[in-house]
Parts: sequence; structure tokens; C-alpha cells
Amino acid sequence: MVKHSETVDTRTASAYLEKLIGVALRWRRWIVAAYVLLALAMLPGVLALKQDNSPEVFFVHDAEALQLYADFEFEFGRDRTLRVVLEGPGVWSTDGLAWLAEFERQAPGMRGVVGAASLFGHHAFRFPDWPPDEVEAFRSEVLEDPLDRNAGWINADGSVVTILVALYRLSPEQQGTALHQVRQALEGAPVGINATVVGLPVVNEAMDQALKDMVRTFFPLLLVLATLLLLATLRDWAQVLALLGFVTVCLLTPLGL
Repeated sequence: MVKHSETVDTRTASAYLEKLIGVALRWRRWIVAAYVLLALAMLPGVLALKQDNSPEVFFVHDAEALQLYADFEFEFGRDRTLRVVLEGPGVWSTDGLAWLAEFERQAPGMRGVVGAASLFGHHAFRFPDWPPDEVEAFRSEVLEDPLDRNAGWINADGSVVTILVALYRLSPEQQGTALHQVRQALEGAPVGINATVVGLPVVNEAMDQALKDMVRTFFPLLLVLATLLLLATLRDWAQVLALLGFVTVCLLTPLGL
């Protein structure tokens, strides 16, 4: 059996709801205008949105999980290093070794780059006039140096030489700028050298780009399908546009904030 007090409360709630609907209908133009102004106020925030997958975004500052992630990075490596991979007959030439030294010297001047390390930094003290005169003899010495091999500056047969580039902790946007500068510097490599960049920042960039491409492809398709479904259900363009506008405002508000 429904209690009398519950029945009264239900009627009171219904009366308030009817009054609220009446007020909304009476002032509907002003309410729509307020929604439009709210959406416009949120647009700058939406346009300023950027993609950021750094752990600080997902973890509370000084949280135990953030420290655990930092320990994981320390143990297994960070996304703050790049490898410039050099291949081709021009690597082991006077011009190639001179360019290697020039890149390592210029790296600290690039935005977001701490510095670089390569065969030049390890052996330059032995050759006051870099590059070495006897290139092939230098190559043989390097191949026998365990530090050069273990640091990854040269592979087992000497066909590949790499430069380790260290980055500061950067936002995705800043990391993209650093990558762009490194790639620009590689465009000046001498003939006979094929230079590419590898590393976790490159993987992050590719994943971010893939996500952006997916959004550009599937969001318009989703909008078209939603519009067609609403039109098939309501059979009235005015109602379809009203619903789409309402959903747009509801999305813009939290994203803009």
C-alpha cells in the first residue's frame, strides 16, 4: 500500500516539474540564446585542447602510482632518447665522420635536446684534427672497442653507426618540435648516408598521428550515421537539428571547461 505522504510528495514533485516546463517554454528563446552563448564561450577551450599522454596527466601529483611509473622508467628506459641511425657507404668517409661530429656539436642547441653522444664524443680526444686520416683503420679500432658496441654506437660489422640523442622531459607538442629539428639536421647529411630517427618518441608520434587520423575518418562517419538514424526516426529536419545542437552543447561544455 502506498503511503499518503509518498503520494503527496509525488504530486508536489509533478507540480514543480510542470511549473519548470512551463517556465522553460515561456522563456524558450532566451534559454536557447543562453545555450548558444555557453557554446560560444566554450569554443576557445575546445580549440585549445591538445593530446597529452604523459603520465602526469593520468596520475595524481606525488601519487604512489606515479612513483611506480618513474621506477619503471628508470629500470626499462624512458621516452627521452632518440637514435639517429646512419647507414650507407658515406658513413665511413672523411665527410661522413666530419658531419657526425658537426651533428653532435649542434645537438645541444636544438630546442628540447640535452645533447648527443656518438663515436666522435668517445674518440675525439685521440684525434686533435678530426676526422681521422686513416678512416678504415679507425673503423677497425672502433669495432674492437666493447664500449662502442655496447653503447650501440656501432653494430657488429660496422655497417650501421648511431648517434644517441637525449631529450628533456617534454610535452607531446615539445617532443614533436624536437623531432622536427633533429630531422631537419639530418637533411644536411652528406651524399651516401641514409639517416633515420628511431626511438620511443618516434613511436609516440606515430601513435598520436594514427589516433588523429582515426578521429578525422570516423567522427564524420559517426555524425552522418547519427543524423540519418535520427531523420529516419523523427522524419523532421528541425527536430534532428535541435537534438544535434543539444548534444553539441553538452559536449562543448565539459571539453571547453
